[in-house]
Amino acid sequence: MLAMKLKFRSLPVLALLLAVAWAPAVQAQSAGAPYAVPRFRHVDPLAKPPDLTNLGTIRLLADEDFPPFSYRDSSGALTGFSIAMANAVCDELKITCQFSAKPYDALLPALRAGEADALIVGMRLTPPLLESLDATRPYYRSLGRFAVKQESTLALAHQRALEGARLGAVAATVHEAYLKAHFKDATLTAYPDMAAAGQALQAGEIDAFFADASALMFWTLAPASGNCCRLAEGAYVDTDSLSPGMSFLVKRQDARHKAVLDHGLDRLESSGVQAVIFRRFFPVSPW
Repeated sequence: MLAMKLKFRSLPVLALLLAVAWAPAVQAQSAGAPYAVPRFRHVDPLAKPPDLTNLGTIRLLADEDFPPFSYRDSSGALTGFSIAMANAVCDELKITCQFSAKPYDALLPALRAGEADALIVGMRLTPPLLESLDATRPYYRSLGRFAVKQESTLALAHQRALEGARLGAVAATVHEAYLKAHFKDATLTAYPDMAAAGQALQAGEIDAFFADASALMFWTLAPASGNCCRLAEGAYVDTDSLSPGMSFLVKRQDARHKAVLDHGLDRLESSGVQAVIFRRFFPVSPW
């Protein structure tokens, strides 16, 4: 990855991008050969497991419309990468968990009102949010990637290779801001949404489209893209903007539930279960 300085669910556009591409992409593309999944967590093998006695049922609350992380399938069942991760934690630790979902805007009020013990949803971990909530260590980080036409000769999407190029991004996103800050020798065009930017790339009006790696991956697989485009090699990571951590959230000073969830997530990563789950919801590598 090209590690370079420059939100999750706090950017509504990300949910929109994934929702637009998710369903048709899954229908059009079955899971291919297994690919490597990065390790997102630092696991201390000597850490003492938390006490699980008399833990009771952990009530987990998710966003009901944030594919592929949490959403309802055609039967109405709650599913998604984050749901599967939380369910695997409960199975791994042999604890009882109860899942429910609400619209995004209702999640924080529900947790603060004591209707749930933890949120399993991607939220930007801002200082104001962390005044009342604690977060597990991240179990996922997104990246920025460029999409180019299939016939593009671009081998590696680094800054020098894109000098003078016509680049596109969705307006008012961290991806547009990143291009403005780091690709000053390129020509930047901002589009109102992913569909418009994708159409511009298909039409050859821009040379590359910069966005969230997962959203671009699903878009390239979806019928709407017409198989026009591919992800260029070279990913961009920045923990402050392009690559926020996705974590489970508990109320401030709820050390017990935080420790239990962190321990379970550590075990999933160490055992390789997390990688298996990831590949179920991401048919090809976004990296």
